[in-house]
Amino acid sequence: MCYRVNTDNSGRATGVSYFGPDGSDNTIEAEIVILTPFIYDNTRLLLLSKTEKFPNGLANSSGQVGKHLMAHIGPRVFATFDDRFVNIYMGPSAQKHSLDDFNADNFDHGGLAFIRGGRFRSLPSTLKQARSAPR
Repeated sequence: MCYRVNTDNSGRATGVSYFGPDGSDNTIEAEIVILTPFIYDNTRLLLLSKTEKFPNGLANSSGQVGKHLMAHIGPRVFATFDDRFVNIYMGPSAQKHSLDDFNADNFDHGGLAFIRGGRFRSLPSTLKQARSAPR
């Protein structure tokens, strides 16, 4: 379990400290440190990474780390069908589909100025169905 991001005197991340399965205290040094757990664990790591240079936690000079969190963000588009009823409980995987082709290293995004990727998902909704369900 990682419990701290380690930094040098200039404030640059140099690795992480973690507890091993046997409770031992361990350190891994790295040239690049990327926090990839869910947002709450990122917040925990940043706030626990206090030093003289970062007395309120790493990247928290404004005191805003951990405030105003929104865990699941993403643009959404809703579509409705006037001429059909889509049963959200029947069909392939209950009408949900996900396309992960743009996730991780499955496409060349080297020149796009971001790390990793994203996915497209379609999920059922009952917005229209509540009004047009057959009786």
